Amino acid sequence: MLDELDQKIQDVLKRIETERKVLDASRHLRQATSNPDVLRRNDAKIREAERSLSYFEETLRELQTRKKLQSDSARSGVSPSTPSSATRSNRGTDRDRSLPQIPPTDFDTASPSDTSQPFLGSEEGSPQVKQYSNLDLIKADTPHTTAKISKMLHQLEFKLQVELQYKKGIDKMAKLYQADGDKKSRADAESKRVESERKIHLLQSALKRYKNLHILD
Repeated sequence: MLDELDQKIQDVLKRIETERKVLDASRHLRQATSNPDVLRRNDAKIREAERSLSYFEETLRELQTRKKLQSDSARSGVSPSTPSSATRSNRGTDRDRSLPQIPPTDFDTASPSDTSQPFLGSEEGSPQVKQYSNLDLIKADTPHTTAKISKMLHQLEFKLQVELQYKKGIDKMAKLYQADGDKKSRADAESKRVESERKIHLLQSALKRYKNLHILD
């Protein structure tokens, strides 16, 4: 178990180093250009890198705490207890949703009725950790947490599968229109196919980004 923790710690250290390099490069770019479009994209990249760096640093502290507890327990012969993480209670399942006929155009599928929970502490005097609602977890400006990453991985995988199925349907329709010689309908199907491919690319990119953040089980 300690070897596995050591491997995870080394992995997180490498990711922290990578995010710091991204931040340094982005901050230098900010000083090197006055193009408003470039600055806007660069600022968004800086905010994302800062969220990722903060999450990796917090993850590193938790892994180091686990390692210390397990090392202490190995010496004392007492089974360790894994530190509780209040943020993990927010993992959503979303397993009761059926596939929509037409994929949604954005990631915001949580119910608007979801409300944020108050700040909670496990015991009196203990650090208080904010509990995020399902809606909060999919907002771009919500800090990265284990709960948010799990939520986004599930949602992105779900949406990617939906979009891939939708594109298969569009491809079949385009072939039928071509066989029938219906140029107008074929052109419409081609337009939808291009849009679907764009969504698939965006979903795959986002999924890859969140998989890179996924460390803690």
